Amino acid sequence: MHPYDHENQELDALVAGLMSLGEGGLHRCDVQMRFSARDPLVVRMSASPTDPFNSASRCGLCVVSRDLLHAGLIGPAGICKVHVVPVAVPDRRPQVAILIRGQGQDLKVVLDHQAVLLYLKRTYAIVPLGMETAGIDIDREIDQLLDDDT
Repeated sequence: MHPYDHENQELDALVAGLMSLGEGGLHRCDVQMRFSARDPLVVRMSASPTDPFNSASRCGLCVVSRDLLHAGLIGPAGICKVHVVPVAVPDRRPQVAILIRGQGQDLKVVLDHQAVLLYLKRTYAIVPLGMETAGIDIDREIDQLLDDDT
């Protein structure tokens, strides 16, 4: 349980973007971003193609560290199989690419830099940066994970 009064608060946003799976080209997609004060360390994202006739794209789902997403707005950042990189294209608005390396295929999602920054700022209004673990009993949380029978 998180110590904030609005611990059950969630923030959803739908952002237009581009995605590719594997070596395929980029295709238009909608990206659903979800942040929950109950799990304030991450942002959940699901990308789905906007062109129903494009069989080359399928839905992609990923969980990205909120800190990693923030760091990737400033410069290349990554851990394990997840990387976030700012992208500058001449005569276009700045973008950010989220790269997820999978077992079978890699997922790449490209979003507007300003949209991601605004979304993160809104999450900080719910749970401030650096306060994600305030008041959480880490030992109790680990015990609950290890005792979970599901």
